[in-house]
Amino acid sequence: MINSNQKITIFLSALLILSASALIAEVEIIDFHARLSKNNTVVLEWSTAKEVDLDHFNIFRSTDGTTWNKINELKSKQGNSFTRRDYKYIDNTVFKSSTGSFSYKLSGIDKNGTLHEYPAIENVSVSSGIKHTWGSIKAMFR
Repeated sequence: MINSNQKITIFLSALLILSASALIAEVEIIDFHARLSKNNTVVLEWSTAKEVDLDHFNIFRSTDGTTWNKINELKSKQGNSFTRRDYKYIDNTVFKSSTGSFSYKLSGIDKNGTLHEYPAIENVSVSSGIKHTWGSIKAMFR
């Protein structure tokens, strides 16, 4: 039979476990998109609905959708949040490549260094400004 002191101990232990589980890093991404800007960059924008113990986001780019390269990281807006937060990153290195399309994805790193992968992937088709210019020059002499 459990006495009242044991019941209190069990209750406090359960409360401690529930409190600790609430402190586990958690991020809810509600929107993630990429767009090509007028000045030959790709603008990534995303929003979170909830952030708990998040330190930063890692930003990855791929040319084949299989091999991902980390291109940068962006610090989170510090402090836990249960309201919308908006983020923006500008990738100004895409036109240094001749590749025509890129895929982007995010991961989050919590304050303990744990990696959290997110399934959202955005694809952007780009073409080099050099190709546009060369095409315009060729068209002038047709």
